[in-house]
Amino acid sequence: MVSFCGLIQQFKEDQKGITLLLMMVLLAAFLSISVDIVNVLLGQVILVGQSGDSFVALYAADIGIERALYRDRVQHACVNPGACNESRALPGNACFDTVVTIPATGCGGGSTRCITVAAKNMCGGVERYVERKFDIRY
Repeated sequence: MVSFCGLIQQFKEDQKGITLLLMMVLLAAFLSISVDIVNVLLGQVILVGQSGDSFVALYAADIGIERALYRDRVQHACVNPGACNESRALPGNACFDTVVTIPATGCGGGSTRCITVAAKNMCGGVERYVERKFDIRY
């Protein structure tokens, strides 16, 4: 008959590698959780960076709209369709493209003019940029 102390000693000898196995499983779980947290945080950092780029594109489009409206209403330079169309680079590598149309060329519903401005925060063949677009009918 085996004594109680003998059973405990035999159990300890049979379980020698279990601590290492448990530590490996716990480390794998912690690593997986850490990678997921870093992935979420990195996505948030990218979104915050793109919000600034979005504002640059928005203000570039606003500059294009204001310029086209001024040229049309004050300077009367947009008599012919396409006379006010322009592409312009702005400081900081932003740019905008302006297209002015009249109803006969597809402006639509009772308007005398349509102005479309598409602006980017980064121009010049870059792969990643933010684009904003305004359409005005008046």
